[in-house]
Amino acid sequence: MSQWDESLVREQVRSDRGASNLAFNEKVKQLQRSGRDISHFAFGQAPFPVPTCAVTALREHAAEHAYLPVAGIPELRQAICGLHKRCDDIDLDPARVLVGPGSKELIYLTMNVFSGDILLVAPAWTTYEPQSRLAGHQATILRTHAESHYKLTPADLDNLFSSRKLKPHRMLVLTNPGNPTGTVYTEQELAALSTACRRHGVIVLCDEIYGRLTFGGGHVSMAKVYPEGTILMSGFSKWLSAGGWRLGYAHYPPGLQPLELALVGVKGTPSQAGYYFMPDFEVCRAGLAARGLFTGQQMVDAMLEEADVALMASSCFLMPDSALVTRFCFVCFDGAAALEAVADGRPVDEAFIERHCPVLVAGVRRLQAWYHDPLFGPYDPNRHYTHVRYFEVGKVDFEHVQAPFVIGCWILIAGLAKMAFHSVPHMSRMVPESCLLIGLGIGVGALLYVCLGDIEASHHLDPDTFFLYMLPPIILDAGYFMPNRLFFDNLGTILLMAVVGTIFSTFAIAGGLYLVGMTGVYGVETSLLDILLFSALISAVDPVAVLAVFEEIQVNDVLYIVVFGESLLNDAVTVGLYHMFEEYMILGHSAFRMTDIGKGFVKFASAAVGGTFIGVVWGFVTAFLTRFTDKARVMEPIFVFTMPFLAYLNAEIFHLSGILSITFCGLTMKNYVITNVSTKSHTTIKYMMKMLASCSETAIFMLLGVATVHNHHDWNLAFVLATILFCVVFRSISVVVLTAFANRLRLRPIAAVDVFVMAYGGLRGAVAFALVMLIDPHLVKEQQMFLTTTISVVYFTVFVQGMTIKPLVKRLGVERANKRKLTMNERIHERTLDHLKAGVENIVGHPLTYNVRHRFKQFNHQYLLPCLTRGHHNRARDPKIMETFSRLVMMDAMQNYNDVTNMGQSSQRLTRRFSYRRHVTQDAQLPNPVLSARDQVHMAQDMDARLLLWLTVQPAVGWL
Repeated sequence: MSQWDESLVREQVRSDRGASNLAFNEKVKQLQRSGRDISHFAFGQAPFPVPTCAVTALREHAAEHAYLPVAGIPELRQAICGLHKRCDDIDLDPARVLVGPGSKELIYLTMNVFSGDILLVAPAWTTYEPQSRLAGHQATILRTHAESHYKLTPADLDNLFSSRKLKPHRMLVLTNPGNPTGTVYTEQELAALSTACRRHGVIVLCDEIYGRLTFGGGHVSMAKVYPEGTILMSGFSKWLSAGGWRLGYAHYPPGLQPLELALVGVKGTPSQAGYYFMPDFEVCRAGLAARGLFTGQQMVDAMLEEADVALMASSCFLMPDSALVTRFCFVCFDGAAALEAVADGRPVDEAFIERHCPVLVAGVRRLQAWYHDPLFGPYDPNRHYTHVRYFEVGKVDFEHVQAPFVIGCWILIAGLAKMAFHSVPHMSRMVPESCLLIGLGIGVGALLYVCLGDIEASHHLDPDTFFLYMLPPIILDAGYFMPNRLFFDNLGTILLMAVVGTIFSTFAIAGGLYLVGMTGVYGVETSLLDILLFSALISAVDPVAVLAVFEEIQVNDVLYIVVFGESLLNDAVTVGLYHMFEEYMILGHSAFRMTDIGKGFVKFASAAVGGTFIGVVWGFVTAFLTRFTDKARVMEPIFVFTMPFLAYLNAEIFHLSGILSITFCGLTMKNYVITNVSTKSHTTIKYMMKMLASCSETAIFMLLGVATVHNHHDWNLAFVLATILFCVVFRSISVVVLTAFANRLRLRPIAAVDVFVMAYGGLRGAVAFALVMLIDPHLVKEQQMFLTTTISVVYFTVFVQGMTIKPLVKRLGVERANKRKLTMNERIHERTLDHLKAGVENIVGHPLTYNVRHRFKQFNHQYLLPCLTRGHHNRARDPKIMETFSRLVMMDAMQNYNDVTNMGQSSQRLTRRFSYRRHVTQDAQLPNPVLSARDQVHMAQDMDARLLLWLTVQPAVGWL
């Protein structure tokens, strides 16, 4: 029994057993040889004989055994171009034609060197999907149907790109005429497809192997309507019946020449002077790595030892050790003889190189033979192989832990920076923490740039990472700890600012930028849709930036809740407008209809309503689950963190507002969760939520700074200044006009200084940056200019407005936040007035805010609390009053404990006599006590007395 098994084969290809058509054909032939009469309709072998002229030419040249040019015989490539000129009326360049052993291998090699996504049209030829898989791609399948004769349409491409985010480079494998369908695309259909491909930046690899076999002779090549983006594949196996000859070819247009160079074996910049050329063996990295060769020096050492070819590694020329680049010196030939031959008028072609540069030719062939020999020839035990890996006692493998190690270093650096920041009081009073973190990110980015060069830092803050992982903890923390009453009391003003204000700012900024652009001051042409898309993302007030600054300066509650609530809710409007304009751009002017405007507004309205609904439902589900966790307390924090995140993802699945979903999930669940979870779980939830939010906020601002340092900025000073000007001006106009309208309906008008702070506090941040990163550069040619402008606006608002808002708040005397907790007296009077106002609203026949709140409390008491909370003893009590009562009782107990410790037992009775009156009117911070049995009795007596007081007041309030 052999010692070898399937482990010899790479795991990725063990399941592949060759082309299914060839395997089935062999099975049918075996059955036919056994005597069975099989009607073989499964194999597409041409039944016609090979043309006599081709057979004669092959016979005449059979004795020729010299190596041919890698790209193919020049005369053959010229003849291929002539064939397509006569038959397809297209002009191909012989220099860009590559001849290979069958078009199937050329297709695979093209897939292998391609760095983007592979798109396959189903039904598809059997080898396309295995080839893409072997080349390291997970192919995207585009399904076609019989109704369209199994033809791909532009709508199919548009639907794909609107529903999925693909890599910047995309290659569509198209068969025309089709196999197995036999369909043929008309010129009109190919022209429509080419328009869609240009719009989405798609390269077409068009397999036209059956192009000469159309029944009506009406074949149109894709290269005719899309010459700049079509890789034309064909061969002689079908129309010349030369399947066994394995002769195919490919034509690469000028823009796609890097793919052709990679297929030849190596890449390199052509030499223009001197005696040197630097070939790049990067396309061979996988094969070299399999042999234990990972650096350029290891590669050239192996070439010298195994192939007798001497090259110099690029590490000798200040290039990285990992680069598989070498220096090739082409002077090893007889220069005198070559000059004499040139003087005689001989052309410098392949034959000239063969005759006068034999050492060069032999060396290149040795390299070819060396690389294509998988085992380097027979193993010689007496020979030392420098490329073989030996046992290592110690090893450094940073790549294995790179991602978590870098994340840990980011958190450590940010933590140290925040510690240093808060240890210097003068700095923390002058500079917001967000500015420090962005500045630290810029410093880290500059250090990386100096050490490693341009590392594409603009892609480090990935939009998916931001929206799916970094933003949810911040919004959950804000929603869970948001004061419900304050939020809903100001909901009308918040909605006015978030919806009307954002829509006004978007169209006003877009109109201003477009009118200025018409003067030509930008130096580039931008369409109105491009400007609208950019204005939608730049007009939104960012919740992350607002939270970071407004919590630091501690403005009054009304001002804070209006600006913060606006920044949360305008996300629905911003994202809706952004996606609406993006859809318009994908549709194009030809497919746009006036009804699409209405559909767009319905879409972003449904995003807000749908996201809110999903958040409320998940909040109720979370509360219901925590009702049953009394036997597994350790699971309580897990439910509280996991369920809102699932609510966020659930909304994103349907392209609804995830921010609104997670916000209202936190708002909905918190009152019920607090009742259900234990005190330890509540403490864990509180500090864990704060810690996650702080880490996310820190990472966002630091990565925003890092993303600034790179070489790809498109700086347009006029566009940047116009954007900043219009953002400030139209933000101020919208705030002044809308607050003036809101003050006509508010019982407590917003003060003029608060209006100024609202207008001045319209900060932009990472949300705008992430949205501009989502813009497809194939749709919006000025994406880099928009990216640079967005970074400029973010820096202006965070640094200039964020750093000056704190002194302005002090200078203008803006009312600051009052952190004093309400006393029991204030709580009871507040509830009494709520009931009184609800009764008055009923009497006058205008049931508004207080009546709605009263009815919801009744519904909550009668239906929701019994369903969502555990136990029955607390349902008849007002939760806020019970919270205040518990706090006062705990303060009494702590004061009693202190009095016993400091003054003795007599002092305890004196303290208890006056403690109720003292703590009803003030709030003192006292240490945590250890209560005695007598203290607990006193607490129970106080509880009964105060509960009796409340039960006396409540019926009268309820009657009112």
